[in-house]
Amino acid sequence: MRYLILLISLLCSTQAIGQTKFSWGLGLSYSTHFFIHEDKNQFDDSFFKPDIAHLPRINSFFDLNINSAFQFRLNLSLGEKKVVLSNRLVIPSTGGTLKTSINHEVLSADLSFLSYYSIGKIRPLFGFYISTNQYAALTQTTSTRNGQVDETNIPSVILEVEEYPFILYAGINLGISYSTKIKNRDIELVSLFYFSPSDMFSSDFTYKTNSVQQTITGKYHYVSLGANLKLKRKK
Repeated sequence: MRYLILLISLLCSTQAIGQTKFSWGLGLSYSTHFFIHEDKNQFDDSFFKPDIAHLPRINSFFDLNINSAFQFRLNLSLGEKKVVLSNRLVIPSTGGTLKTSINHEVLSADLSFLSYYSIGKIRPLFGFYISTNQYAALTQTTSTRNGQVDETNIPSVILEVEEYPFILYAGINLGISYSTKIKNRDIELVSLFYFSPSDMFSSDFTYKTNSVQQTITGKYHYVSLGANLKLKRKK
């Protein structure tokens, strides 16, 4: 709640927004997601191990004070998050790889309040974000690389989850952007790191694999690489 109050106060302090120079636009990014488990030793003898996820995201942004070197940005990032546990096996007959994964799938909206200082076309970014998330599903997936396998012979894992919690936490943003033009369009290439010191799930969030109860506790981070298109500007 204190992060929300801080965000509102920062927005309210920006006076006469109708007279402020601004721009806005849309963007796409490709993100690498990490879930840092609190108890890493729980996977020492486990078939499934912690893994990363690569996911697309979309975002919209609103820049204030654009004619000044010191500027502000509101950025809304929308997409999916995944906490992944996986196992990789080499297929002897083909040399390919079979990957089986357990996925905690979460729908998310991350609202960032950023400040940045323009150094020519390069802009370091710093700020904080509020993350709202809705737990959506617990699934199992399989994939192969450089080989084929009859997936009907792969034993499925019985997955059970009783709660689908709404999750709220906050974190810190660090990043950098580079502005350029492509076909007379203002394009921004941007990388943004989402780091949270808070646990994503409450300590009592549990699920079952083959009727064995599991607990998931830890912190969620991700880094995004993408491009933004500026659609409108008030000079």
